[in-house]
Amino acid sequence: MPAPDLPNEILQQIFDNIDKSSFSTLHSIILVNRSWCQNGISRLWAQPFSIVVLPKILPIIPRNIISIFPIYLSFLDSETITEFKANLKITDSDSSCFQISNLQAKRKSRFDHPLFDYPSFLQQIDLSVFLYHLFSWVKKNSRWSNKFSGVRKLVKDNFRRIQRKGNQGEEVKYDTSIEMRLGERLFLMFISRSKNFTNFRYKWTLPNFDYHEEIMKEFFSSEVVTNWLSNLSSLDFNFQLKSLITKFTPHLQNLNSLSLRFPADYAEDVYNLIRAQKNLEHLQIYLHIFNNYPIPSISPLPWRLSLSQHADTLKSFSIDTLLWVNFDEEALRTLLLCRKLESLKLLKLQLPKERLILFKDSCFTMLTELHLEFSHFQNYGDYLQYLTHLFDHCRNTLEILKIKMTVRSSIHHLIDHIAINCDNLMELSISVGTEEEMWSVLKLVKMRNKIRKLEIHKLLYFDCRVDAYLVCFGSILRAGTLRWLGLMDMKISGIYVEWFLRTCAAGGIKSLYYECDDMPEEGHNMIVDNLKRESVMSNRCLYRTHKVGENDFWVYLDRI
Repeated sequence: MPAPDLPNEILQQIFDNIDKSSFSTLHSIILVNRSWCQNGISRLWAQPFSIVVLPKILPIIPRNIISIFPIYLSFLDSETITEFKANLKITDSDSSCFQISNLQAKRKSRFDHPLFDYPSFLQQIDLSVFLYHLFSWVKKNSRWSNKFSGVRKLVKDNFRRIQRKGNQGEEVKYDTSIEMRLGERLFLMFISRSKNFTNFRYKWTLPNFDYHEEIMKEFFSSEVVTNWLSNLSSLDFNFQLKSLITKFTPHLQNLNSLSLRFPADYAEDVYNLIRAQKNLEHLQIYLHIFNNYPIPSISPLPWRLSLSQHADTLKSFSIDTLLWVNFDEEALRTLLLCRKLESLKLLKLQLPKERLILFKDSCFTMLTELHLEFSHFQNYGDYLQYLTHLFDHCRNTLEILKIKMTVRSSIHHLIDHIAINCDNLMELSISVGTEEEMWSVLKLVKMRNKIRKLEIHKLLYFDCRVDAYLVCFGSILRAGTLRWLGLMDMKISGIYVEWFLRTCAAGGIKSLYYECDDMPEEGHNMIVDNLKRESVMSNRCLYRTHKVGENDFWVYLDRI
């Protein structure tokens, strides 16, 4: 069936609803026709350095992403390539040590006239992930590193490349590495070419990235970059250098979304950055605490000023562990009066009883997402008693609920309260520590048939197996409302795996996580292969299995 000939404006509205990180969908779009291709390419290249995160494991960085660097490099001038050759002191006869000559040949043939201005499509980038990909690409294309693998290394303290000439025995130092200089040029190209590059992140501390200071100095010393900062609408930053905060503050005043990770002694500067914003809607703040360090003492006054200034505009707020110690009654009262708040994440909640009472006066009538994570202590009674008031205020709006416990909680009364009051719940993630709590969760899911995503975390001491709840799970799955199911640390016997997968496929589950303690990977894959060939696959599902742990399986059942 040919694709409908729709006006370009309508196509743009349709494609705007597609997740830009859904590469498989976007790749399918660009193969339809010219109009679809033009719209798909702009979205496919909007955030090309994306990462995939699966439960219980580190982020997965697709290897094929590094293949896009030759395309980006084709937009650099030949003088830039020559400069990199000179920086490594590579002569034309030694050009095989670093395959720049091959790259230039590709430019003239394959990438001399790209069909699209790919850098202009960039909208979002995580600098740490971008550098990781860039370093991987340089390493893959550099024969120099293979020839001198024993002496070539990156020195962490000053991030300089040190190489020793084998014939003279002398040491040669370079002010910056080829990777950093190349990254800087590409970054400046993104800024100059893309008008929609307004979402910037430096979030992950990736392996071997212990040299934050040099990275930051390289990327934020240019006047062009500081001018670009004034146009940012979203910033997600892991501050490791205090001077950067004071440098950012005069330029960052129009942020719509701000997410910060910072050490305790940066707090005052962070508050100044928050107060400098004119129309802040999304705020996330996380504190870096190092092992054996005492809990920092931070004045609560800046909290009151920061929250009161944005109380009329704030739509989402997230706060982490030890900042609760410095969150006084007035600051909490100010937060609870944010009437437009749609998302609230209270992580590792630590509040005395007299402040918990304030939750009765919350004004969260528009709240759609609530994430509660409790700290390590034994008595949840006071918290659960007063947190029920939160659900009373947002009973008609709450769609996403996540409750994470670490010790025995006896929260089945709270779960029953949620089941009765939260009519529009669509996503639930919860920790269970007793059979009573497990049955309460399953009862909730059966009562609220709008739930599309269910994630159950078993607490460490709770010996829970999926086998005991298979009948109830079967009833829920056959209802056909769930699309995502995660059973964390909950094991299922191998004899039930085939039945469980069949039921999930028939019920329309698209993504499934579970553990099996008595079946090897080969046996599991055999079951999946058999199901592919049987009529149970007539609903056109595609199974993809990713091995997580020794007996953990992450199974995708994506509808084609």
